[in-house]
Amino acid sequence: MEYSIIIAGSGGQGILTLGKLLACAGMNQGLHVTYYPSYGAEVRGGTASCTIKVSDQEIATPIMKYADYMLIFNEPSMKKFLSQLKDNSGTLIYNSSLIHDKYFVKNESQKFYPLSATDIAINEGSDKACNMVMAGYFLKIFNIIDIDCFLYTVEESFHKVRKELKDINLNAFKKGLTYESKQ
Repeated sequence: MEYSIIIAGSGGQGILTLGKLLACAGMNQGLHVTYYPSYGAEVRGGTASCTIKVSDQEIATPIMKYADYMLIFNEPSMKKFLSQLKDNSGTLIYNSSLIHDKYFVKNESQKFYPLSATDIAINEGSDKACNMVMAGYFLKIFNIIDIDCFLYTVEESFHKVRKELKDINLNAFKKGLTYESKQ
């Protein structure tokens, strides 16, 4: 079992944080993981993406040609990365608050899940929690990384964060976890 994941959006959306949390949760669970971040020099507002591989065996290279899963946060990232989603079995979760499906062509052999992540995050108290909404929904679909292990990793990584911000992020995660999307 080996899965490849691309997470992409703009700097400030928590793209790299989410990727690192998923990678650490996988390692905490005893899986083999690679994490490869990429971001523009301008950081906040610029492009940001990361690739992650998760496997039950050693991983030879972090490089991937096509992703099994994609979490796309904005339209420019959709245009840039959609062609790298596996043709026959790829799964895309996209932030429908910022990406409208009229801007891309859906391949019937792939799975597309719209998630109004930014709107949900704003309702929970901060648009910056969009990454946690996406995380919750992704882990609902991608049941390789255990949800409790992910939450443990979040707590371990952000133990010094103010309680108010932690609560916003955890509530956003729970909203993503219980979200019902139409494919």
